[in-house]
Amino acid sequence: MRTKTIACMLLLGALVPALMGPTGGLPSRPTFQQATATNVLSTTNGSFVASSTTPGFVLDETDGGTNQRFWRTYAAAGSFNLDLVADAGTGARGIFSAARSAASVSSLSLGNATDNPAYNFLGTGLTTFNTAGEAVALKGNASSSSAVAYMAFRDSGGTRIGYVGDDGGSDTTVTLRSDTGTVRLNANGNTIAIDSSGNATVNSVAFTPTATTATGTVTGCSTAPTTTVRLERIGNRVTISVDPVSCTSNATTFALTGAVPSGFQLTRQQDCVITTTDNSAQSFGRLILGASTSTLTFARVTGSAAWTSSGTKAVDQQPTCTFITN
Repeated sequence: MRTKTIACMLLLGALVPALMGPTGGLPSRPTFQQATATNVLSTTNGSFVASSTTPGFVLDETDGGTNQRFWRTYAAAGSFNLDLVADAGTGARGIFSAARSAASVSSLSLGNATDNPAYNFLGTGLTTFNTAGEAVALKGNASSSSAVAYMAFRDSGGTRIGYVGDDGGSDTTVTLRSDTGTVRLNANGNTIAIDSSGNATVNSVAFTPTATTATGTVTGCSTAPTTTVRLERIGNRVTISVDPVSCTSNATTFALTGAVPSGFQLTRQQDCVITTTDNSAQSFGRLILGASTSTLTFARVTGSAAWTSSGTKAVDQQPTCTFITN
């Protein structure tokens, strides 16, 4: 008899007013039949129907602490809702809400803006979003350049590995960051990488500028003056700049030894045109860097390649040349 009575109450909509109260809150003393572990509600066809303008059910977790007992699910104004309420039946906090438009689901909402809870998706299965446009949006906490919204990546222990998104500041820059390791962009096997020290490579070729200076010693003169050689390498490009140097010639050769450190040397000989002085007369010359050598050799462009073994010879106007290492 009890089962039949409860089924009738549900079908007639008597359950919902008792659940929700006259103002949508929880009643102080429920007046409906309660189901317990030994008093199970059932029907012959396995279904219950609650009919009302706000039909719903309340779960009373009787061993819960203060404001930790009542969970509520109900339908109202075209939406299905799951929330929790305080003991007084007020202060509802949304857990889930689904809105409909006729026989279609128009929106799904999870959580609420007050509690700002943590969300955990358990399992390792693939999550798929079937869409022809934007599938996931991270909404910032402010407008324009003040917004902060990014997606972080963590290991199984919760330690953050890195993130991608707008991490704040006064601009709208999108950042891809690795907290301790290397960031890589890969397009069909072609990789751009930046390691934690700031070194950049493209397909394993270094593109972070490496700069140094060397002291070159002049040969082919009555003295052995020195001059500064400035070098920079980006990827497979080496730029060499030689400070001007002059001396009194006593040979038909002219070179700088010890001018190119090993990390800036070439695999094949290359040269460039520079301005030089031979026997006190200015003329064009060549700066030559051979394969696997630290010596810069200077040669004449016009006339004989040999230098005059007397008078002044010089490297003028700080020549700067760029070579390919391979």
